[in-house]
Amino acid sequence: MILHRMALVCGTSTCHMAVSRDKLFIPGVWGPFWSAMIPEYWLTEGGQSATGALLDHIIQNHVASPHLANRAASQNISVFDMLNKLLENLVVDLKSPFLAALTEDIHILPDFHGNRSPISDPKAKGVIYGLTLDTSEQQLSILYLATVQAIAYGTRHIVEHCNSHGHKVL
Repeated sequence: MILHRMALVCGTSTCHMAVSRDKLFIPGVWGPFWSAMIPEYWLTEGGQSATGALLDHIIQNHVASPHLANRAASQNISVFDMLNKLLENLVVDLKSPFLAALTEDIHILPDFHGNRSPISDPKAKGVIYGLTLDTSEQQLSILYLATVQAIAYGTRHIVEHCNSHGHKVL
């Protein structure tokens, strides 16, 4: 049912939109807006600033990025496909029990452009914990994975916050 879902619109940033029959006021989340997305429903809208932009920033500012981009182009695949291939190989090469375990030593707080929801702090700053002097493509792929995970945890935080204030997103 539509009341148990949240729509995400992703690009440079990510909007998290949920509707309800009830008028819900949620701290750190915009709205409610009547019939803004679906007629006869209240819309609340949270978001993460600079999600797509953060992925671009992490990848493009790594020393291995130009070489990785050239390799991807020579194989006629995207940089993201190349990073995902590197991660798949690392799981095997490092005998990792699962993909997410590759980031056990690196963690990212993705608020590089403030926190829009649910903390609502435009002065929040991002953090990368666990950097080493490794400048390899493999390390870039792990940094990329940690960034994706951080964005996913940010979405989870928004969903849990909205649910604690009346939404029922599954």
